Amino acid sequence: MPPPPPSEHPERAARSSGLGRRSFIGLLGAAALGAHASAARALEPPARGGRDAAASGQAFLGTYGNGIISCAYDTATGALTRRSGYAAVTNPSFLAAAPGGKVLYALDNGGRQGAVRAFTIGANGALTALGAARSTGGANVTHLSV
Repeated sequence: MPPPPPSEHPERAARSSGLGRRSFIGLLGAAALGAHASAARALEPPARGGRDAAASGQAFLGTYGNGIISCAYDTATGALTRRSGYAAVTNPSFLAAAPGGKVLYALDNGGRQGAVRAFTIGANGALTALGAARSTGGANVTHLSV
């Protein structure tokens, strides 16, 4: 497929190909996850024992429409396998794990102002909310770090 003409707006080109802005942003997040594999692996240390067990880690995906998805991450192949999820957070565009990997922070873009949510990370990546969302004091929050 030839590239769009220089005068065409990139968002229009994405829409005409069937890929909307939010889907495109989600794909960028998934690509960033691949580039951020070493940090995702640090969330849950690989199990000891066999060759297959040593090649897995924990990864979390912030999605538009499905909340946070918890996945097993295969460090040898890059494959993600869904384990569980937490749907009660709106458009978590950024996620950050606390040092030690026992708490996950997420942006919640469901209200007029952005909010931050905190979750404990349990067995197999199960998330449990640590209290209510806390306001960031502004709308359209675009980054989160710990």
